[in-house]
Amino acid sequence: MADVDKFKVELHLGATLQSGNSTWLKPGVGTSITFNGIPDKEQLDTAMKFMHSQILEPVMEEVVDTAINYAKKAEGIE
Repeated sequence: MADVDKFKVELHLGATLQSGNSTWLKPGVGTSITFNGIPDKEQLDTAMKFMHSQILEPVMEEVVDTAINYAKKAEGIE
């Protein structure tokens, strides 16, 4: 059996934002990590939790906040 020298995990998070009846923005963010060999469960869990909480979630929150503010300004609400 061949040795596995690389193991890569990619996570992607996307959203669909609507204003009124029209879909107008579909932001997304992605991140990945590459291990030398196959990680153990603890390494993989730690990496996935980090990627979610420190990369995916904060970026999407910022994008959604910006989109909401833009929509409010466009409608003259703010």
